[in-house]
Amino acid sequence: MVKYIHLGLILLLVACGSITIDVTTDVVDDDDITHTFSIVMSGEIVNLVGQGDENLEELDNEFFQENCDILREVERFEISCLNISQEKLASLEGGNDGSLGIEVTKTDLGDAWEYRATMENIFYDVEDDMEDSPVDIDMDMILKARHHWTVTMPGEVVEANSDSNVEGVVKFTGKPGDGREIFTVVSRKEKPTGLFGSCN
Repeated sequence: MVKYIHLGLILLLVACGSITIDVTTDVVDDDDITHTFSIVMSGEIVNLVGQGDENLEELDNEFFQENCDILREVERFEISCLNISQEKLASLEGGNDGSLGIEVTKTDLGDAWEYRATMENIFYDVEDDMEDSPVDIDMDMILKARHHWTVTMPGEVVEANSDSNVEGVVKFTGKPGDGREIFTVVSRKEKPTGLFGSCN
């Protein structure tokens, strides 16, 4: 899927259009993670991507048919997948590529649990990807590409290289030229205390 996104971005250089990736991640615990994500392409790039049927074959597999809504029109392509577990998302193509590069870890700090969630900024290395392109690239041409990630975490957010953090909802926006290779958010959740746990 990430390969498919990069293809759309490359075609965006030589055609009119836009591409937006929106991902929402809800971390309840390290074994209770759900994602909602959507990819929207519009304009001429939709026709160019559609001409390579092999690039669309993966959208016809069981995962997408069971979990997602797909819209294909002449100049608009949308895919929307709701409430996908981390395990199910990671099974798509296998590894980080299939899971959109999202990883969540949980560390025991003694009196608290620390949660760390990271996601690859899909558009971070777009300039490097385009170095061998035969097209003379002006980065202003591809500012219609956006990558949004919204995350909720257990406990209190203590670290994030995010664009905003309002009441524990952490938001990132990536675009070509963004200096963040990895989006990161860290939270800590205090462990219950006492024989029967905390009274609070």
